[in-house]
Amino acid sequence: MKIIVAHPERQHSYRLASALKRKNMLFKYVTTVYSMNSSLAMRLIKLLISKEDAKRAETRKNPDLVDSDVRLFCRWRGFLELALLRVKKLRIFYYHFRNGTIGEFGRRVARFAIKNNVDAVIMYDTTAYQCFRILARRAPQIRRILDISAASRPFMLEIYKSDSYRSPDFARTLGKEIPYLHDRKISKAYQEELLLSEVFLAPSEFVRSTLVRSGITSRRIELVPYGVDIKQFEFTDRICKSAQDRLEFVYVGGTKQFKGLSYLLEAFSRISPEEANLTIVGTVDWELELLQRCSSNIRFIGSRPHDEMPEILSMMDVLILPSLGEGMSLSAMEAMACGLPVIVTNNSGLDGLVQDQVNGFMIPIQDPDTIQEKILWFLEHREWIPAMGKAARASIESRSWDAYYVDAVQSIKRFMSADPEDSIFP
Repeated sequence: MKIIVAHPERQHSYRLASALKRKNMLFKYVTTVYSMNSSLAMRLIKLLISKEDAKRAETRKNPDLVDSDVRLFCRWRGFLELALLRVKKLRIFYYHFRNGTIGEFGRRVARFAIKNNVDAVIMYDTTAYQCFRILARRAPQIRRILDISAASRPFMLEIYKSDSYRSPDFARTLGKEIPYLHDRKISKAYQEELLLSEVFLAPSEFVRSTLVRSGITSRRIELVPYGVDIKQFEFTDRICKSAQDRLEFVYVGGTKQFKGLSYLLEAFSRISPEEANLTIVGTVDWELELLQRCSSNIRFIGSRPHDEMPEILSMMDVLILPSLGEGMSLSAMEAMACGLPVIVTNNSGLDGLVQDQVNGFMIPIQDPDTIQEKILWFLEHREWIPAMGKAARASIESRSWDAYYVDAVQSIKRFMSADPEDSIFP
């Protein structure tokens, strides 16, 4: 079986490539930027960037793959996109430039797939339209599988629009984060991408439900939950803090309104600085005016390399993620693996994983009052935190990446063995 996994960026595509490589099903992993041992371009780039950025560049490599497993298209566009992302004032150009990269990348993947007569191409939501359009017309025998990393856009657009009314001070910020919010051309391409896809891999029941709302039949959607590196994110046993000790709450995701951060900041502004602190991990993009409103017990520590996160989480007590919509929150799963109870929204993609008052709480989106209520609950029931942390770890231990590999391969084999005339296909 010859399958291409293609992503112009990364997300969890390395993991899917690993799953297929282990079963000799991977033909090529295709991307734009990748740290190949033989890549003169990558070695040159590393000489021109900072040590921190060079370290990030090293993570653009899948240890399960050899260089011959990887094919690069649009590599210089990929490098330029990364550069645009690093300069705050240029990020508005990044989104427009990215759309051009995605289109050209998709066309080249399609031509490559046809030339090599592969059995299937797996791409990712918002990146597959051009590739699948060509395959559907010129090589319909090549199966088109869309790996969905987030809730469907039509569903999320309604939430984003309502958020602009609920949090008007952050409407401009949200518009910058979600530049496609009012772009009809991009929205149309996304809808056509769904129609062109034959089958879907979804990480959570939440994502599957949003696809069904967008007109996709549930038979064409397979649940493939993400995993956690449970060896890297080791369990840290919590001790019961006394009433005199501050509780340490943490949020991971940067200053992003689509992560619901404004609601968390509003809730935490009502919490006494003598009782609790909140640490914000991730890139700080908001204007100084918004940040200055934060109370003294909120600190921003900026972006941190992923390999530093276990140590940061080990010093915390509870993770809060009030996201408006996630495919399946890896940051929350990693926190649970480290032994943190979590407060997450119903749209976090953790349905069936988080149980109220057992390993955390599920809350509605856009609800600072409920966030405050749960923070106060932990302050009043701090003796519950150690046991809830153990329960969080126990609930995540079956969600390793090895389990993801098994689920992904089984789902793809089932799709590949199905008769194209079967009702599972459109």
